[in-house]
Amino acid sequence: MKRLILAGLFTLGLTGFAPKANAQPNPFDLVNLARNGYFQEQGIPSHGNLTFAVGTGRVTAEQIVQAAIAETRLSPDRLTDSRYLEMVEAQLEDLHRN
Repeated sequence: MKRLILAGLFTLGLTGFAPKANAQPNPFDLVNLARNGYFQEQGIPSHGNLTFAVGTGRVTAEQIVQAAIAETRLSPDRLTDSRYLEMVEAQLEDLHRN
């Protein structure tokens, strides 16, 4: 009986709760990745420099999405997803305000 329960939990863990390999970051996570320096190779500054660059208009939501696409963290179709871009922009505005 214990084996059956353990096997069921293991299967459930593999199917229902395991992270998806192709999962893409949501806008909040994407901005946090940028803030933490994951897109520096694409010219996106990190930490306080990102906040300053956003505030002066040197970094935009589109640029961060393009950087994430270059890093294969996002699929290219996100660049034409207006809702996703609006949400990234909202996260950047929050970053700049705080």
